[in-house]
Amino acid sequence: MSKVRKYLKMEADVEFFACVHGASLIFLYGCIQWLNGIEEVPFSVIFQQMVLGYAIAWIQKGLFWKETTYTRVEYGIREVMWNVIPIVLIVVTGQVFEWLPGVSRWIEVAFYIVIGCYFIMVWLFLKYIYKKETEEINQLLKNRRERGEEDE
Repeated sequence: MSKVRKYLKMEADVEFFACVHGASLIFLYGCIQWLNGIEEVPFSVIFQQMVLGYAIAWIQKGLFWKETTYTRVEYGIREVMWNVIPIVLIVVTGQVFEWLPGVSRWIEVAFYIVIGCYFIMVWLFLKYIYKKETEEINQLLKNRRERGEEDE
């Protein structure tokens, strides 16, 4: 049963980030289109961006698949890949499916830069959250140990 629970937790994590990534892509794409005078977002683009968000979320999860401590170098490489791979996939997918036809090159570049900043911000947010969570857990363990010593 623990394997099933572990998989369900992993899938829930991926689903959450898939939705966040997909919604961010769609929102930014829609804003750029709207600023360019286009008020519709084709369903095909919405679908492509949602599928891409799901794929990116699994790739990011896969980079930290092992529930272990990584070496400083290994962690750094995974951290860079966590940010770079999605940006590369978005640029390639956007070019292949021609998400921004007819817009000036600088608007297209701005789209990719902003989405790149999004991934970096998400990563920094996650690092902060997990660092604080780890500190809190360590403090609780320390408090429990101290209480345990007093009980003896």
